[in-house]
Amino acid sequence: MLIIQDYKAFDAEKVASFLMPNELAILDLTAQSPFVVDDEILDVIDTLSDITRKSSLYISLSSLGKSLYEDFGVVEELVDRGLNRLHLRVSVDIPAYTYSGVDQRCPELVEIFDVVEMIRRYFPQLVIIPCLECPIDQIHHLGPLITFFREAAYNEILLVPPPKRTKEAVLAYQDLFQYLRMRGVTQTWIPFDYCHPNHEIWNVQTFNNFSGPHTVHFDISNKCTHSCIFCGLYCDAAIENQKKADEKTAKEIRDMMRAMLDPAKGREILETLPESVKSIQFGGAGDPMTHPNFVEFIQIARERGIACEVLSNMDYFTEESIQKLSDLGSNRMHDLHFIANVSGASQGMYLKTRPRQTVKNYDNVVKTLNRLKEERESRGGRGVFVTMMCVLNKINYIEAVDYVEFSKLVGASRIYMKPLEVHADQHRTLLPDENHWADYANKMKQALEKADALKIGVMDRETMEAIVELQDQAGGKQ
Repeated sequence: MLIIQDYKAFDAEKVASFLMPNELAILDLTAQSPFVVDDEILDVIDTLSDITRKSSLYISLSSLGKSLYEDFGVVEELVDRGLNRLHLRVSVDIPAYTYSGVDQRCPELVEIFDVVEMIRRYFPQLVIIPCLECPIDQIHHLGPLITFFREAAYNEILLVPPPKRTKEAVLAYQDLFQYLRMRGVTQTWIPFDYCHPNHEIWNVQTFNNFSGPHTVHFDISNKCTHSCIFCGLYCDAAIENQKKADEKTAKEIRDMMRAMLDPAKGREILETLPESVKSIQFGGAGDPMTHPNFVEFIQIARERGIACEVLSNMDYFTEESIQKLSDLGSNRMHDLHFIANVSGASQGMYLKTRPRQTVKNYDNVVKTLNRLKEERESRGGRGVFVTMMCVLNKINYIEAVDYVEFSKLVGASRIYMKPLEVHADQHRTLLPDENHWADYANKMKQALEKADALKIGVMDRETMEAIVELQDQAGGKQ
């Protein structure tokens, strides 16, 4: 999401370098009174409409002329230039004596709703997002008003918080959200105003579960062809246990291992996620790249400006997918970022941690990593970024330092030394025991030093440092 609050400082070339085709861009003109559109504003709308299909104007209802229709012609011109959304700030200020808070058909609330509805009917091609502001002692009026909008199929309503975050205001909004929950309000996003610098703090402190998620975990495939010894589903021991299960259980497991998200459902989910979503992690019990629509899903998310993180073994790329995914990346690491589970610096260690894989798999993964690096370099730093993950166990920890060097060689931005998680009893045999602990911690210390020397980032550095610190406190003992 892009919010432009100073249109005179708008840099069209810079915005064009990162704004995505379906990413929401809001031109905030709420400080204007009266509402005036000059050539600079028209130029901004023209530029945004050329780049994204989601351009919005944020204006105050009170800034419009005495006759709303006087300014409708200006809005019509903006619509002709590609504007397709209107964030409309509406002030709610009702004298206390006129409304007890019980009668939901309060005339003043009905009048506010009718004005917004009139604008929506006049501009049916615009998505209207009401942005509601009111004095602290009037917040209770917002419940019935939000109910009106919800019944009229407004999918998103913003709340404009007061200038100062006081205990009184926080409690009033908590009461509002409790009212909405009791009224059974669902399928309506009611976040605090995106343009407010502290909107996320307001969402948290008021227990606003209508604000929408920031991060989505999107599991699209349980299929995988690898045999990682630390996997709870596809390691050899797990496969053997499945063979020993009764036929009904075995069938259920097989069906689960083959499960993939329906493509149409996947598109629907990605296209209708609320604007609050900033990032998606693609995962599943298997590898998300085994889904035939994986690249399409990434494209839908990226065109909305949503950052994508993918957990993968990196063995399913083709030259076509490398090119397409590189096109969808940017020069910001988190926009399109793979966490690559390779878990072995050398060919030999890679095969030890994946008994059913071959040299061909290892060579393909290394080739893919190098091709992604080449694409980033040829595109001036834009493309797919990689964090190299190593699931540490008593077999592969000895290559921790080598793994850092290997990661740097293939162009990774970060390393991720992830201690083994025990998913099944067979994994306990892979945990470092007392004979390995001191050496294990020392390898973590050396790996951190090597990462710093090579200027490569460290994901979850705190865990590695904690392992080293615990060993230092133990004085070389378990």
